[in-house]
Amino acid sequence: METKKILAGIVLYNPEISRLKDNIKAIEGQVDKLIIIDNGCKSKDYLSLINEDKVHIINLKKNRGIATALNAILQYALDNDYDWALTLDQDSVSPSNLVDTYKSVVCQHDDLGMVCCKIRDRNFVMKREEALPQRDDYVDQCITSASMVFVKAWQDVGGFDDAMFIDSVDFDFCLLLRNWGWKIFRTYKVELLHELGNSEVIHIFGKEYLCSHYPPTRHYYISRNLIYEGRKHHKLAKSFRVLMRHIYTTLIYENKKWIKLNRILCGLANGVCMPITKPTKREKLNHE
Repeated sequence: METKKILAGIVLYNPEISRLKDNIKAIEGQVDKLIIIDNGCKSKDYLSLINEDKVHIINLKKNRGIATALNAILQYALDNDYDWALTLDQDSVSPSNLVDTYKSVVCQHDDLGMVCCKIRDRNFVMKREEALPQRDDYVDQCITSASMVFVKAWQDVGGFDDAMFIDSVDFDFCLLLRNWGWKIFRTYKVELLHELGNSEVIHIFGKEYLCSHYPPTRHYYISRNLIYEGRKHHKLAKSFRVLMRHIYTTLIYENKKWIKLNRILCGLANGVCMPITKPTKREKLNHE
């Protein structure tokens, strides 16, 4: 069996130190290398947790968005000849068998651009998701937290779209992978506990909807990137349907609803106008 070089990257933005400590402890022994992306942390308290002989830190100086932070992880992997990169949020505490489980999956498939696991939110359960078959299989999309990306696939599709900054970055990347012929595989043999802010599940006429309770700025990016992604991948009708549902749940169930509606409409307008990034193959960088 060919040995795969695997690194893990954790993206930080003002992390909770105790959770981050658990995160680092859980993953550093499972991979060949751990890197930390400082995405504009105001405090550097996290440095007390890190042995810099074992962990590489990339400081982006300011918050440059999740897409740029993820690209920094994968670029480091490419430049240093790693085969796969595991991407983690700062509060994602990995199970002890996560990487070994992923290695087993990778050895059985030669067409994978990304491997992911079952995600369970700490605060709520979506019944419609729990009702789906809980079996290992190919999927159309997944979130990047606790997903392992094949470095060559990332290189081929041009990486994550920096212009998106935050929201839908992972789903856009999944579409790029599939457009290039790469597949995404989810295993249910391992599970990650994840926390989606203060989100809650609401029920409307027997249907489930996710109410985010995000601040107004996030609603801007959600709206803008939905429209941008729809234009980019020729799925605009679907994006509008999702946006209309988001507006509905925001107006009915969220506070500061008119401020948030204003940001949503601004995002929609900018999503229509912003230039679409043309994917360009990533190359190794010369660090000499």
